[in-house]
Parts: sequence; C-alpha cells; structure tokens
Amino acid sequence: MRDLYAETHRQVDRLLLPRVLEHTRGNLQAALLLGIARQTLRLKLRDLGLSATRPGEAEEDDLV
Repeated sequence: MRDLYAETHRQVDRLLLPRVLEHTRGNLQAALLLGIARQTLRLKLRDLGLSATRPGEAEEDDLV
C-alpha cells in the first residue's frame, strides 16, 4: 500500500460521514460538527460515492 494514511483516512470517512449525516439529519451541522467546510464535506461524500440525501428529498435541500 503506497499511501497508508490516505487509505486509512478514506476508510474512516466511509464509516464516519454517514453516521454524522444521520445524526445531524444531513444539514450544515454535519460539517460544523466535523470541523470542515460544507464544500469539503460535499467533496468527500462525492469521492466516496456517498450521498447526503435522505429518501424522498432533493440533493439541493441537504447541507444548507
């Protein structure tokens, strides 16, 4: 494995981000709780193939 830190961080994000989004109901509080910018959270979610949307809601409504 070439970049152990990056791969480990990615695996932690894959577990952590959905839990934080569930806890905060997918809003700005998720980024605040994590101490990162909303855009950073969006990019992390996109890179991991995850979504901040809840069933029946449009993506624009999330993380606002």
